[in-house]
Amino acid sequence: MIGCYISRQTDEEREKLTQIIRDLIGHTPESEDLQCLSPTGLAMSYTELRNKSFSMYCAQPEGCQAGAIISPGNRLFANGFGQSFLAAVHQSVTQGGWLCVPYWPEKVGRQRGFWTLSWLSEFLQSPVKESKDHGMAVFHRGDSLQQSDSVMTWYSHDFAALFLDYISQESLEMSLELLLHTFKDFLVNRPNSVPSYRETAWSDDNKIDLAAELDRFAGTMNYMVGGTNYKSAVLERIIGDHITDGRKLKILDMGGAAGFVNAELLLTMPRVEKAVTVDHLAYNLTLARRLFSYYRCSLAGRYFMEITPAQDYLYQESFDLVSFIGALLYVPREYVNVILQRSWDALNPGGVLVIHENIKSPSYKKDFDVMFTVEELEGYLEQFGEIEYYASTSAARLKPDQAGKKTLFRVIQKK
Repeated sequence: MIGCYISRQTDEEREKLTQIIRDLIGHTPESEDLQCLSPTGLAMSYTELRNKSFSMYCAQPEGCQAGAIISPGNRLFANGFGQSFLAAVHQSVTQGGWLCVPYWPEKVGRQRGFWTLSWLSEFLQSPVKESKDHGMAVFHRGDSLQQSDSVMTWYSHDFAALFLDYISQESLEMSLELLLHTFKDFLVNRPNSVPSYRETAWSDDNKIDLAAELDRFAGTMNYMVGGTNYKSAVLERIIGDHITDGRKLKILDMGGAAGFVNAELLLTMPRVEKAVTVDHLAYNLTLARRLFSYYRCSLAGRYFMEITPAQDYLYQESFDLVSFIGALLYVPREYVNVILQRSWDALNPGGVLVIHENIKSPSYKKDFDVMFTVEELEGYLEQFGEIEYYASTSAARLKPDQAGKKTLFRVIQKK
């Protein structure tokens, strides 16, 4: 079996990687020899799900694959998350097997924060073959690599426990709703407290559809864990470019879900001494608790969460970075100016305000009505100063005339 870490679940992608294996390994694998793993795949493999990809963020059994190839279409940063992912793939290959991985030229890789041959060689020793045409290098599977401290490491090993937490909570909520539905006639004094009965979530014998729940949960976690990869990489670059005095940092992520991005920065950047995540969904505390328990020694006294709407958060301390990553659009428009002003007032001199929003486009169905246009978003931000831009697909800094209507990290530094 060959692990095929694809970036998109398309026949074209599989055919491209098969050709690379043929050219660099000298072997033409049959389709049944490829186990596809992707950023949007399912969390676990089970027999009735043939021909579907599995999540590339969940650890595979040690030595289960003769070789592994990672698509160059994946955004792979030279950071703790990227090293953890590389180590997990390396571990899945049998001793004496091979890894075929993408790399970027040294200058381009450093500018964008991507894997380079020099970075890869720190962990995998020297490549046995490389192809500039494909941008791929082949390495032998050597001694086991230790995964660095990262959200990727935690999730790759703790997924099963997370899923059980999720199913237990869903089961409890459904049971409560069923009881409330059954006894609704006795709750005449609290009619508004009776939730609707979620018939679609139950099968005929009142059992949870585990396969459907696994798909739903895996989709959410792939989005959160995969997003941690590039978000933390770009934020690390922004910090390095703007806060150059070496000070210890306090950071705040508004709408940061379970705090994965903050945790990644705490685990990989010694400068970050405290990180606060604000989110309105109570379930994110369950995920945060699991992550905190795994890295208790590293995160104790540094990793904090508050469950409250953004407009209700009280800024009781100052920060060096305040970020809204895919979160500002959910704030009612009448509060946006107020929240941004509070965030700006809470920044220390030299600190940065970072905003990342998908720009309104007909290609988006979900949240289209609440998304920002470039003009609207920058109308809110330009009152604070000059806006700088960083790409979402890399850690590259962009000139204003390169921004256009792209989805970007917008950065304003407080003087």
